Amino acid sequence: MTVLPDKRINEWSINKHRGCHDEWHDYEDRFLYALHKVLTYQSDADEDLEELVTLNKDDFEPFFGMDGWKQFIDGNMLEYYVDDNYLPVITSKGYTWWRGGYINKERFFQEANRYIDDSTTIIKSRGKRIINYIKERL
Repeated sequence: MTVLPDKRINEWSINKHRGCHDEWHDYEDRFLYALHKVLTYQSDADEDLEELVTLNKDDFEPFFGMDGWKQFIDGNMLEYYVDDNYLPVITSKGYTWWRGGYINKERFFQEANRYIDDSTTIIKSRGKRIINYIKERL
């Protein structure tokens, strides 16, 4: 959903951290919640993401602070993931099939289908907006 800069710490990138994080599991809403904390200088921000964002500071420079965060959301057409005050909203349950411990299959598949339906709606809507944006500028 988002083009991310790719300066790395060894083989570790922001995108890899996003996908492999124990709480985010590649869910866009959960990642944006964490990125918001970094870009708005919150004390409980994920330290590893903060380090990766700092490494890629040249690319993130315009997006620090609340005004920068709003610009990031608007520029990437990610309004679907924030409330009216631009605060990230987590809607996913963060389930993963491979995590350790018990997980109820019925709840897992119910949430997977709900998440796929929501994501499909967002992707289609966002895709139309991107196409219209390009058409207006051609």
